[in-house]
Amino acid sequence: MSEKTADDLRKILEARPLDASAADYFLEHSPRCECELASAVSGGHGAVERQEKLSIFLGSPRHSRERYKDKETADKAGFPYKTNVFDAAFRGGLSLMREDKATNDEVRRQGAKIAEGLRSDNPKNGFYSVLQFDAEVIFSATDTKVGSRNFCLYDTPIDTDIEGQEVYSHADIFAGGEPPVSALRTARRLQIRQAVAANYDELTVGEYREGILNDWIAESAFEKEKEKAKAEEEAEEGKSA
Repeated sequence: MSEKTADDLRKILEARPLDASAADYFLEHSPRCECELASAVSGGHGAVERQEKLSIFLGSPRHSRERYKDKETADKAGFPYKTNVFDAAFRGGLSLMREDKATNDEVRRQGAKIAEGLRSDNPKNGFYSVLQFDAEVIFSATDTKVGSRNFCLYDTPIDTDIEGQEVYSHADIFAGGEPPVSALRTARRLQIRQAVAANYDELTVGEYREGILNDWIAESAFEKEKEKAKAEEEAEEGKSA
């Protein structure tokens, strides 16, 4: 079989299913992350680079329920969230914003899209925080026995054919490797959590881009930010007393 060209890989990337079967699609057509070498898809920025900063918009309750309830357990794990927070990489893709490239308009569009789903069951739901890390974290997650990548990072712009809905600076993480990946899911989830835990920042909704997602903040996160602000205010008053 002849080696696929960058244009062949672009066609595979553009033909990806936009549902929970996408991870299996890539395991079949791009098990070793070949589609990372695709020529730029329509509206995209091209391959994600190792030094890029990536952002995940964490929602409540979708992600916040995966947060450890006590600090001792979180400290022991080295990361405040359970491995399930990365499950989307094994289904429809773990949605990311390419932070260094994304405009504020794109962030608002993507925020509105995600918030619509979060609030479909309860208007009190919304964004809980924003998780940030460098793309290098994903590129370095390999199977040490065979040296193959366990996670792939694809340029996946959204709705580029719908005027006013374009999100060009979007990417997805998908599980990589030779099938059956499902049998290795527990170990892979632990690996990606450990990789992210070694180099990440978690911003409150208010801290991220000066509160650009505040319109869709979850009630639980809003109360948490009020408590934090009050504690900081009392600390400052204590210093000046």
